[in-house]
Amino acid sequence: MAHRDHRPPLISLAMASGSALAYQLLLLRLFSIIQWHHFAYMIISLALLGYGASGTFLSLFRSRLQDRQVAAYVLSIVLFAAAGLPAFLLAQKIAFSPEELLWRPLMAWRLAGLYLVLGAPFFFVASAVGLALMGWGQQASRVYALDLVGAAAGGVFILFLLWSTAPMQCLQTVVLLAASASVVAALETKCGRSHTTLFAAVLAVLLVATPVPDLELSPFKDLSGALHVAGAQPQVTRSSPYGQVTAVANRTVPFRDAPGMGLTDVQEPPEQLALFIDGDFSSVVTRDTGEPAALGFLGSLPSAAPYALINPDRVLVLEAGGGMLALQARVLGAREVVAVERNPDVIDLVRTTYADFSGRLYDGDSVRVVRAHPRSFLAGDPGDWDLIQLPGAGGLGAGASGLFALNEDYLRTREAAALLLDRLAPGGILAAHAWLALPPRGSLRLAATLVEALRTRGVQSPGASVIALRSWQMATVLVRNGRFAGSDIEALRAFAAQAGYDLVWYDGLTREQSGRIHRMAAPWLYDAIAASVTGRADEYAAAYKFDIRPTTDGRPFFNNFLRWRTAPEAIDLLRRGGMPLLEAGYVLLLATLIQATLLGAALILLPLLTREARRPLTEVASRAIRTLVYFAAIGLAFMLIELAAIHRFILFLEEPVFASAVVVSAFLVFAGAGSLAGGRLAACLGFQRLSRAGATAVVLLGCGWLWLLGSVTTAGASLAMGLKIVLALCFIGPLAFAMGQLFPAALATLSRSAPELVPWAWAVNGCASVIGAVLATVLAMAIGFDGCLVVALALYGVTLISFPIPGHPPGRVH
Repeated sequence: MAHRDHRPPLISLAMASGSALAYQLLLLRLFSIIQWHHFAYMIISLALLGYGASGTFLSLFRSRLQDRQVAAYVLSIVLFAAAGLPAFLLAQKIAFSPEELLWRPLMAWRLAGLYLVLGAPFFFVASAVGLALMGWGQQASRVYALDLVGAAAGGVFILFLLWSTAPMQCLQTVVLLAASASVVAALETKCGRSHTTLFAAVLAVLLVATPVPDLELSPFKDLSGALHVAGAQPQVTRSSPYGQVTAVANRTVPFRDAPGMGLTDVQEPPEQLALFIDGDFSSVVTRDTGEPAALGFLGSLPSAAPYALINPDRVLVLEAGGGMLALQARVLGAREVVAVERNPDVIDLVRTTYADFSGRLYDGDSVRVVRAHPRSFLAGDPGDWDLIQLPGAGGLGAGASGLFALNEDYLRTREAAALLLDRLAPGGILAAHAWLALPPRGSLRLAATLVEALRTRGVQSPGASVIALRSWQMATVLVRNGRFAGSDIEALRAFAAQAGYDLVWYDGLTREQSGRIHRMAAPWLYDAIAASVTGRADEYAAAYKFDIRPTTDGRPFFNNFLRWRTAPEAIDLLRRGGMPLLEAGYVLLLATLIQATLLGAALILLPLLTREARRPLTEVASRAIRTLVYFAAIGLAFMLIELAAIHRFILFLEEPVFASAVVVSAFLVFAGAGSLAGGRLAACLGFQRLSRAGATAVVLLGCGWLWLLGSVTTAGASLAMGLKIVLALCFIGPLAFAMGQLFPAALATLSRSAPELVPWAWAVNGCASVIGAVLATVLAMAIGFDGCLVVALALYGVTLISFPIPGHPPGRVH
C-alpha cells in the first residue's frame, strides 16, 4: 500500500498514546473520589479490554480496512477525543454500587454497562495504535517506541496537571490534547485536514463554553453521608495527586470525633471540622480557644494512656491528619512534638485556612509539622522518642467492611514495627491503636506484629513489655523499650477505671480478669497476645478463622484477613448479616480477574467465527499457537514486573504517587529506547535472536533485582531524593530496555511473513496486559511482590521457545 512507503505518523501517535495514559490515570483519580481506589482500579482495568477489543476488530475487518487504514487511523483518534468526556459523564449516571455486587444481581448488569461505556474511548485510541502497527509494521520498532515514549510523557503531564487543576478540569484538558492529536494526525497523513480541524475547533469551543460538571459521589462514601446531615456545610476543597481534601462544618449536628472514648465519659469535644480525603473520613480539626477545660476530653482518650505512666518530653505523632494527637501531646505537657503527615493540603488547611480555629497548632513552636511518608521519616530519623503515637488505620469499621482489604499499609508491617521500636528512647513507649471489629482482626494482627518485633530485637520476655487495653470500639497496645513495672500497671489500672476501659493484657493478668466491662464471646485479644508471648503465635493464627499473621513489606495488606477455608461459611451467612465476615475487596478482585480472563479469551477467539479472519489462524496452526503464547506471555509479564516494581519502590521514593510516576515513566521511556535500538540490532542478529537475547537479559537482570534490590534500597534510604531517583533509574533502565525489544521484534517478523496476524497479536497482547494488571494484585496478596517478579521471569522464559515464526537471515531493516 502507498502509505507503507511514507513515514509513519509518529508525532500524532505519541500524542494519542500520551492522551490515553493521561485519560486512564485521570479516570483512576476520578473514580477514587466517587467510588473507592481499588474498585476504580477494577473498573478501569476491565475498561482497558478496549485494547484487546480493538485488535479483534482489526482482525475481523482487516480486508475492508486495507485500503482505508490512513483514514481509519485519523478517525480513530477523532472518536477517542469525542468519546472521552461523555463516557465518564455517562458512567457517573450508572448507579453502580460495588458493595451491593455480592447480593444484588442487578449490579452485575450495571457493571457490564460501565465496562461498555468506559471501554469505548480506549477501543478507539487502541485502534489507532493497532492501525499504525498494521500500516507500518516493518517499522514496528519506531512505532512501538513512540507509542511508549508518548505514553510516558502523558503520565508525567497528568501528574503535574493534577497539582494545579481540579480533576474535572483536567479531564477537559486531556480531551483537548486528544483533539490536538487528531489534527496532527490529519496533517501528518494529509487525510481529512479541514474536517478534523473543524471538529477540534468545535470541541474546544464546547469545552470552554460548557460549565464544568460536578462529581457525583457514591451514597456509601463518608462524605455523602456527612453532607446529608442537617446543617452540613462544605467549607474548602483542595485537590492534588495525593487526593481531594474536603473540609465540612456542621453547627446544627456537630461533629464529635473522640477515637475510642469510653462510654462513661461525659465531657464533649469542642467544635470540630471534619476532613475527608477522596470522600472518605480522614480526621478532624479541633477548635482550640486556649481554654484548657474545653480540651479536657483529650486526657481520657485511650491515646492518653501512656501519659498516665510517663511525662514524655519528646512525642512523635505519625499520620497526624488534622492534629488531634499532636494537640493532645501539647495539652498534656510534652515539650517537643513532631507531627508527620503526608498530604500537603491537609497541613496547609490546618496551618493557614484554619490557623485561628486550631489555635495555630501547626504554626507554633510546640508542634513541628513534617510533610513526609511516615516510613521515610522513620528511616532518616535518629529516634530517642519518649512516646510514639500510631493511630488506628482508616475509620471505624474499615477493616470489618472489607473495602480496604486491598490497601497497602507500610506502617504496620514487621519491618515497620521493628523500625518503630528502634526509634524509642530507653523506657520510651509506642502506643499503637486499632479499631475493633467482631470478631477482632486488625487488633490481633497489630498485637502479634508488635510482639514479634520485640522477639526480633532479642527481648526474652516480651509479655513484660506489653500492656493492652480496650474501649467499646478501639484497642490500644502499649509497647515499652524495657519492662513495665508494677507501679506502671497500678497507674494504668487507675486510668482505665476512671475512663471506663478494660485492661486486656499485662504480665500477670489472668484470662478471667480481662474484659470485665466490655464483654465479648471470648477474650480474643488476651488469647492472641498470650499465644504470641509464649511462642504459640503460629499455632493460634492457624486455628483462627481469619488470617491475623503479621504482614511484611513484601505483602503489606494489613486489612486483608480472608481465609479461603472459611469463605464458604461467610458466604452462607451473607444474607443473614454476615457481610462483615467476608473480605469484599478481595472477592471482587478475584471476580474481576475471572471476568477479565473470560472476556479476554472471548475477544482472542472471536476471529475464529468468521472465515476470513479464521483462515490465517488455521492455515498454520503451530504458528498461531506460538503467536498466542508469545504475545500473551510478554503482555502478562510486562504488567507483573511494572506493578511489582511500583510497589517495591514506594518506600524508597517515599510516596506512592511519586513512585508511580517515576517507575511507570522510566519503564515506558527505557522500553521505548530498547524498541528503537532493537530495530538496529535486528540488522545484525535477526529478529528471533534479538528476541531471545532480550528475554535472556530480562531473566538475568530480574534475578539481580531479587538478589540486590531490597538490600540496596534499604541501604540508600537516607540518600537525597535526586540520588534516589538516579539509583532507581539504574535498576529500572537496563531491565526495561531489554523488555522493550521483545514485542517489536516479533511484530516486525509477523509483518513481513504473516501480516494478517498483526492485529490478532495486538489483541492477544492487549487482553493479556489487562489480565496481568489484575493478576498482579492477586499474586501480590498470595505470594508477595517478589513472587510476582518470579512469575513474570518465568513467562519471559516461555518466550524463548515460543517465537511466532522461525527466524529470518539478517538483512536490512526498513
